Amino acid sequence: KADVIYAEDDDLKRLVELDINILSLANNHFFDLGPQGAEHTIELLDKLGIKHCGGGRNIQEASMPAVVRIKGKTIAFLAFCDWRDETTGWCPFASDTLPGVNPMYDDYVVKEIKKYRPKFDYLVVIPHWGVEYNYMPSVNVFRTRNKMLAAGADLILGGHTHCVQPIINKNGKSTVFS
Repeated sequence: KADVIYAEDDDLKRLVELDINILSLANNHFFDLGPQGAEHTIELLDKLGIKHCGGGRNIQEASMPAVVRIKGKTIAFLAFCDWRDETTGWCPFASDTLPGVNPMYDDYVVKEIKKYRPKFDYLVVIPHWGVEYNYMPSVNVFRTRNKMLAAGADLILGGHTHCVQPIINKNGKSTVFS
């Protein structure tokens, strides 16, 4: 890989200091330090009480939502990592026996959203998608976004492009592309 992105163990305490209590592991750098690094990250986050979604020791863990309760309402966060070469490129997807990220295959994403939507008051989807350094979402991103909303996502908070992209508010649902 050209870039290896990681933080020292002690630096994760800064997340607590900043009151960051939920994050997505579904990204193309989750495995920069290999499977041991990915599992170590999960252990540190668990120890610090920071909820996470989108990555795990196996697909069951990677696909579990991070859930919070605010003012009596439950909010579930699901995270997925795109796989297309024009976006994030290679990402290790979790399997029954291997750690990795939650894959962003359209049919799978729709199934997961429909599975969890009835169980919570709100469902937030965090996709790691889009073409780096482009200010407009790609056709694939728009298409996937439409499927996520149709499946029941209340809010989509995208990332990966390293620049600001549009926000669309429609029918009471918002999409922050990046």
